[in-house]
Amino acid sequence: MDYAALLSAFALLFLAEMGDKTQLMTMTLAHRYRALPVAVGVCAAFLVLNLLAVAVGEVLFRYVPRSAVLVAAGVMFLFFAWKSWRDAGEPDEEAVERRGGGGVVLGSFALIFVAELGDKTQLALIALVASTGDAWSVFAGATLALWSVSLLGVAVAGADNSAASAPRFS
Repeated sequence: MDYAALLSAFALLFLAEMGDKTQLMTMTLAHRYRALPVAVGVCAAFLVLNLLAVAVGEVLFRYVPRSAVLVAAGVMFLFFAWKSWRDAGEPDEEAVERRGGGGVVLGSFALIFVAELGDKTQLALIALVASTGDAWSVFAGATLALWSVSLLGVAVAGADNSAASAPRFS
């Protein structure tokens, strides 16, 4: 395992995801529902998304020249930086339907999966795998980063919710 790739992936994705719409959605879910089902759904979504990104990155590493991958990754990062800057003032409106038990896990999974599919952090993960060729180190670092940010959001929102008198659902 390449610890430099693992730490690079962790640092990049942790910083990129901190305060991102996905963390805010996770916090909203954890505020409305029990923390454990939300955490399970969110972490499962990131696991599946990261496996998909690693597979795509591995294909790119094997069949596309590294310079082309780096140029494409740079262009995508500039595009997403511009898009984030442009959309900074627009509020995200996410409707969350009340569900019980397994519905919260599935709802959390689906919401995060759809929101993150093709997101800047997933593209960053693809680019890291494609440029380093060390799929499992990048996968481990990225997954730990995204889980850490998500669980931090769940902990903060869940703590806030337990202090409030709002009802908890399954």
